[in-house]
Amino acid sequence: MTDNTPLKKIHQNIILNNSYAGKRIDSVITDLLPDFSRSQIQKWIKDGNIKINGTIQKNKYIVLGYETLDINVELTPQNEWIAENIKLDIVYEDEDIIIINKHAGIVVHPGAGNSTGTISNALLHHNKESENIPRAGIVHRLDKDTTGLMVAAKSILAYNSLIEQLSNRTVNRKYLAIVEGLLESSGTIDKPIGRSSSNRTKMAITENGKEAITNYTPIELFTYHTLVECKLETGRTHQIRVHMKSIGYPLVGDQTYNNKSKRYPKLDNHTNNALSNLNRQALHAFKLSFIHPKSKEIMNFTQHPPLDMLKLINILRQN
Repeated sequence: MTDNTPLKKIHQNIILNNSYAGKRIDSVITDLLPDFSRSQIQKWIKDGNIKINGTIQKNKYIVLGYETLDINVELTPQNEWIAENIKLDIVYEDEDIIIINKHAGIVVHPGAGNSTGTISNALLHHNKESENIPRAGIVHRLDKDTTGLMVAAKSILAYNSLIEQLSNRTVNRKYLAIVEGLLESSGTIDKPIGRSSSNRTKMAITENGKEAITNYTPIELFTYHTLVECKLETGRTHQIRVHMKSIGYPLVGDQTYNNKSKRYPKLDNHTNNALSNLNRQALHAFKLSFIHPKSKEIMNFTQHPPLDMLKLINILRQN
């Protein structure tokens, strides 16, 4: 992106529901805008770019519940983000939104060690207007080796609408995961997630972490494993991976949270090798629904898992 790129804007009016009551306003906004640092958000509050019920407040303001949050921010261009001709697997597209089937091995947006080759770089090339939208239109993320459905905005109107829907938890996101262990009943995991104190590249269940809620339902039981549907209420980094491990059902193939090699005595060599050879977490975003920012139509999308997961599921069934 060049130096004459127009300033990007975020303008949102959000009603803070009762779940935010008792929290500091800077902490709440960090939850709502996870792509921006807390220090950046604190500066916006101090500068008067963020108001509560039309009034400028301090960072330590405690939310009561059902206040109106008004965010009106201009962002400086991110000149380091460049457009790249990277092929996207497009499921749906119109003038406001684009739905992508993300493949394994690609990062969503530039960061430390990944300045190019990301979904954001591809979006900047695919849609010229993406350079005028925060984060090139990215409103939620999938981990590098997680596959499946993502929505990105192609206009400021769409960006603001999708961010608001995510903050209000009206975007429906469902995942398929293959976990170790026989998970026989549905449930909800409500455990806060924060950066691990022992390894800053990992996330962990932490007392002072951000609220994180995952609903899970077993779909199919195998000899030692379970195919599980996970529904996100929140969208924390590594949320499903950390949550499922916390209840004793880590994801197959997860190199970060479940990297110990195992051999199962009741499974043949072919099946054991298939489990060992999956070089990524068995996690796929297979359902996505939300309200279209312009037409207000309910948009529903479904995407089958990629071949590596389908093959593993079929092999596990045969045992």
